[in-house]
Amino acid sequence: MLRPLRAPGRGVLVSEAGRLCNLTPRAIRFYEEEGLIRSTRGPAGQRLFDDAMLDRLIYIAEARSLGLTVRDVQELLEIGDTQGPEPQRARLLEGCARRLSEIEDQQRLVQSAIHGLNRKPASSRLRMAG
Repeated sequence: MLRPLRAPGRGVLVSEAGRLCNLTPRAIRFYEEEGLIRSTRGPAGQRLFDDAMLDRLIYIAEARSLGLTVRDVQELLEIGDTQGPEPQRARLLEGCARRLSEIEDQQRLVQSAIHGLNRKPASSRLRMAG
């Protein structure tokens, strides 16, 4: 996602950060409360987010869109902060593979339910309770 160019050192308000990163202001405040991002404060006390935090928010949004949990994202960010991008990428791929496996398991359950519902009504095989 590309951001418009701004003067260095100037942050954006939470509403603008949300627009740029496709997140709600509430989600951004939540991620800040959880320690995934940090803001500075403007003269009137409003939250301001610099380019580094905008990049972090974009990463969070993309990871969440893949189905990763907030805890997973927090771990990924910590790995990136302490070990660098390659270990972070490896862990992201592991998380995506795990999430894909979970979704495939759910898909099999749904397909089984659909198959069962498409068969003849089960009234001849099931006894009515009561």
